[in-house]
This record gives sequence, C-alpha cells and structure tokens, in this order.
Amino acid sequence: MGIDAVSSPHSTANGTAAGARRALGPYHIVAEKGTGAFGTVYLAEDSRTGRPVAVRVLPRSVTDEPRVAATLRRRARTVIEASQTHPGLVSVLEYGTTEDGQIFAVMERAEGRRLDDVLADRRPRDMATALAMAIGLGGPLETLHNQGLVHAAVRPANFMVDADDRITLLDVELVALYDVPPCQRRGADRAPAEYLAPEQIEGQPASEKTDVYAFGVLLYQLLSGVPPFEATTREQVLAKHLRETPLLLNQRGAAVPVSVEAALVEALDKVPERRPFMQKVLNQIATNSRVRTGRWKQVVVPAAGLLAAAAIALPVMWMLLAPRPTVQVTQPAAVVGVAPTPRPAEASSPPTPLPAAEVVPAALDLPERPAEMPQRARSARSSIPLAAPPVLARPQPAPVSEPAPAIAPWRPVAAPPIIARPPLRVEPRVERELPHAVVSTAIASPPQAPAPPLAAPEVDRGDGDPRAVIDWLLNQRGGGEP
Repeated sequence: MGIDAVSSPHSTANGTAAGARRALGPYHIVAEKGTGAFGTVYLAEDSRTGRPVAVRVLPRSVTDEPRVAATLRRRARTVIEASQTHPGLVSVLEYGTTEDGQIFAVMERAEGRRLDDVLADRRPRDMATALAMAIGLGGPLETLHNQGLVHAAVRPANFMVDADDRITLLDVELVALYDVPPCQRRGADRAPAEYLAPEQIEGQPASEKTDVYAFGVLLYQLLSGVPPFEATTREQVLAKHLRETPLLLNQRGAAVPVSVEAALVEALDKVPERRPFMQKVLNQIATNSRVRTGRWKQVVVPAAGLLAAAAIALPVMWMLLAPRPTVQVTQPAAVVGVAPTPRPAEASSPPTPLPAAEVVPAALDLPERPAEMPQRARSARSSIPLAAPPVLARPQPAPVSEPAPAIAPWRPVAAPPIIARPPLRVEPRVERELPHAVVSTAIASPPQAPAPPLAAPEVDRGDGDPRAVIDWLLNQRGGGEP
C-alpha cells in the first residue's frame, strides 16, 4: 500500500495521541514499545486479519522536511520488496499517512532479545557460536546492499535474537531515508559512538562501506567481548575511531582463525574505499582455515610435526649414508672412431685375444652409394672417420630360452635410374618481310581513297618449298634475276 493510501479519522497529530486513542487507521494500538530519534514504535494488531504488527510513527521534525515524504513515495515499493527477500530482515508491510500528514510505517513484529542485552555480559563467544552469529548479522546487510540500499544504523540494539538464535535486523523501514541530509545527521548524533564509522563522524554520506565498518565492530565484540574502542567520554571514543588502530584479537589472547583476523583488519580500515564489500567479508569468515585453538596446542602440534618429519627423514638418510657394495662395471675399450689410450701398466703387454664368437666387426659391409644419389650434408658427428675402427668386445649375454631373431643389416634403397631423353628439335626461324609496294601504298594513299587490293602472288605450292616465296619477293624488289 502506498504512502498516501492509508488514512484514519481517528489519528491525531503525534504518536502519543495516537497511542492514547488506541487506534491508527485499521491498526489497533496495544502498547508503546519505545521512542527514539525517528519517532515512536507501537505494538499493534491488524483489525482486518488479527495479525500482530509494529507501527512506527515518524516525528513532526522529520515529516516536515519536504524531501522525506518525496523520498518515501519514490522508494516505498523498493523497501517493501527488499524486506521480503531475506528471512533475517524484518518485513515492511506498508507506509501510510494520516489526515494530519503524519507518516507511519507498518512492520511485522519481531520477538526475542536485543543483541545488546545478549552481549551485556562482556564475555567472548566460542568460535562456532561467534561465526554463526556473524553470518546471521551480515546476511541481511548483504541483501540490502544487493538491492542498492544502505542501513546506516548497524548496532546491537537494531538486531533481535529469538529463542532459536535466529537474528533479525530491525529499522529496515528507515533505509529509504539514509541519504536525506537531515535524517543522516539526526541518526549519527544520537547513535552509540562505539559503532560509528569515521565518515559518519565527519558528516559524510553513509554508504555500503559504512555498514561494513559497523559490522566489523560487532564481529570484534563477539570474539573479544568488548568493542575495539572504548573510553570514558563519547568524544574520546569518536577520536579513537578517527586516529587509532584497534588491537588485534590475537594480542588480546583470543585464538581466532587467520582469515577472520584478516577480515577484521580490512573491515575496520579508516578509508571507506579500502574496505571490502560485505560478500567478501562473509566469505573470509566462512573459511575456517588455520584455526589456532589454544596455547598448549601451539606447542604440542609443532612438536608432533617435527617427530613425524624425523621419522620420515631417518630411513632416507640411512639409505643415503649406508655403505654400498662395490660393483665392477666393465667399460668398453673405446668409442667408435676414437682410439683407446692404453694404461701405463698395459702398454708393454700384448692384448689378450678374444674368442672368435665374441669378436664383432665394428663396420658393416654395406654397398657403395649409387653415383646418381645426391650427397647429404655431413654433420659434425659424421666427420669422425669410420674406416678401420678398433674391435669392440661385447659382454657375454645371459643365456635365454629362445634365440633372439637375427636383425638384417641396414641397406640403402637404390635411387630410381635417370632416364635420358633426346633433346628437342628446334626448327629454324624464317624471317619474312612484306613487299615495299604494300608498305608504300598504305602510307602514300590518302585516307579517302582505299588502296586497290593486291593480287595474290603466284606461288608454286606443288613442291611445298618455302624458298619459292622468298625468291618471288626478291624479284619484286629488283634484287633477283629477271
């Protein structure tokens, strides 16, 4: 229902009067729940359905601002739809105005204890409970950010914890007013100093990173029992937010995962642009890697690791340092193409002849390369002479049950023979010239009078001799016989 859709003849100018009349439109007022910077909240009941609801009536100081009503008209539908997308967000049912022009919002009623009452004992929560509560606090904020909305009032008093430890974010009906300057300043002046971001203290507009900073303060308090900055006066707390760096949780004696410590350091950065988005912070919290669960385990676990490493290293060192049996390896007498250098003790003694069965020729009897095959370019390795290499002695092979098949020596494939073809016969070229009479006539005759056709020369074609034509031409020019 739109902001102007609900009106009541029984409503009056202020919330107190509305509570005294015990009715606000179709909503029957049951009790007054509390009063804050943005008006009074009443516990009511929808007379049409009997559903329990909560009704917030904005004060005159806010509704008299022209931009407040215009902003609510523009964003009312967005806020109502966004509040239905996450179970951790209190559902906004409608906005309305009274006949006197007073704006009110209707929400579902959230039951349970306020988070500030839960954290009043100032004791740290165990790791599993703290991380579960952190996910419950950050999930609704991320949903608002995905819809383009900013809460700008993240503090323990705006979270409700029910009997099943489910957390609900309150004051969602006010997220449409976070960028209205009078509403921003009004909320920051009356908010607890422990949960204000540096940009809020300096009077700058709130953004998604403002919610991330306040979420980091809440996470710090869940794990340590106290907020990161505390002092005797409000001004001292605000100064610490602007200038000081919070003490690390590990320095306070709390054993937390490294990923959670890194998320806190990034979320509590003084510069909004350097803070991560809520999605990244929640992912770092959900990563429970490298958890340090106690001081005694910091000593026992590394010691156990050293013992396990020593148990693995001792057999390896024994294998490396233990004496090995000497194995005589017979080296070949020489490499192919390189003459062996005799030892001094063996230079004077003749070599012992080997049995004929163990002598293997070093060079194969290959046929000569055909003369037509083109010679290949030899590499540096092929430059070693292969003629008359020394005899190599092969070690006696172990007896096998079946003889190995003989390997045929490599023989080059002969190139196909080149077929000689006779040279082509080229006929002599005969130079022919046209008679002078034809050329001179074509030049001398004017373009109007075409030259008479020439009579075809009589050529004896009986014998087929081309020299007859040449003789006839010479006679015409006068150079031949008459």
